[in-house]
Amino acid sequence: MTVPGPSLLAGRSQAVHEEVEAALQVVAIAERRVIETKDGIATVRYLPADQVRVGEQVHYTLRVRNAGGTALDRAIIDRALPLNTRYVVSSAVGPGADLSFSVDGGATFASAQELTLPTYVGPARRATVDDYTHIRWRLRHPLVPGATALLRFRAEFR
Repeated sequence: MTVPGPSLLAGRSQAVHEEVEAALQVVAIAERRVIETKDGIATVRYLPADQVRVGEQVHYTLRVRNAGGTALDRAIIDRALPLNTRYVVSSAVGPGADLSFSVDGGATFASAQELTLPTYVGPARRATVDDYTHIRWRLRHPLVPGATALLRFRAEFR
């Protein structure tokens, strides 16, 4: 499935933003990990996550490709957590990427340690993974034309 979703370049003009949107191709793959044992030998396979049970983890891989003709400097890739899932702590990875999260539908992002939510009474409370709505990867290095970056995370189906 190709995800046209928000891919941003911070601090750039709208024209450059649109150019980056057109250049970045993001393909999302959702898989579930299956361990099969035959004759005492365990084999791990990844199968499409088309049928998932409550409590099962889904492994997501985002393949981010620069289909444009110029390098993309410090590209940002946002991904909403799928409905009925909860982010698995410390599962988001992306070599050469800085991670941040959102608890307000992708309006703002911060590191996991900095995320808070307002309360009706008293000071704001620290956000938990149950509150996460989005993940953001900011690539630290230019993504040259034709290059692909792999970003991953896991979410538990609820």
